Amino acid sequence: MLAELAAHLGVNDRSGALARIYQSPTPVADIAACAPLVLRHAEGGEELAAGIVQRAAQGLFELIARVTIRSPKCALPVVFSGGLLRQRNALTQRLEQCIVDAPLDVRVLAARVEPYIGALSEARRLMAPS
Repeated sequence: MLAELAAHLGVNDRSGALARIYQSPTPVADIAACAPLVLRHAEGGEELAAGIVQRAAQGLFELIARVTIRSPKCALPVVFSGGLLRQRNALTQRLEQCIVDAPLDVRVLAARVEPYIGALSEARRLMAPS
């Protein structure tokens, strides 16, 4: 995976890949662009890639847990949307497993619209006179 990652970033070796990412004016975008490659290797059973995906899923799960604990709603809806979460892959499978294994009161829903549409709809609902 590391050789393919270096080639993807246009460098010759692992240290060049790290330098390319961390010296980039847009490191988040450069790292995000590598995600499909890492997911493919994780799904192929590569341990390094699987560990990266597991840590990403755990981080997302921790965010969901924090919001859930603070929310007064029962069965809080959680929608997987956006590039990597909209499709079934190693990340979404691990994230769903984290949710199933935890005692959180959430409902995982399929994304039907883009996230900003839902946010605007919720804002409109909250601002409507009662």
